[in-house]
Amino acid sequence: MIQDIQNDRASAQYFTAITLYHEGYGYNLKELEAIGSVIKNRFDFYRNIKQKKTWEQVCSDATIFKFWKTDDCIESPIITDAFFAMCSRVAGRAISGVLTDITNGALRYHHCTDMPHWARGKTGLEIGDFIFYD
Repeated sequence: MIQDIQNDRASAQYFTAITLYHEGYGYNLKELEAIGSVIKNRFDFYRNIKQKKTWEQVCSDATIFKFWKTDDCIESPIITDAFFAMCSRVAGRAISGVLTDITNGALRYHHCTDMPHWARGKTGLEIGDFIFYD
């Protein structure tokens, strides 16, 4: 039982870290934490409406995380990559529930140079190069 929980947590952390790595590659820690908050908020959202979704299912939602729309989603970062290590730490904090949500509960976001149809007419919270929405 304990081994299963540890394996589930390790899998969730790795999958979340890969999502952060590809969604936030080259951005700073604050922006990574904001994207990590969106992942955590979406996980909590599904749990609150009684839908059992794993971290992996939440992360691989291609309607939210555009990395999963590409053929690149098969490529994994090299584990010794310093940026991946930062992503893994943010993912661990998100999964543990200790990541401070600076997005005010955002469930969606986009890069500031994009304007997806769902964001038109909405006011978002700008954090670095991203805009976050509840």
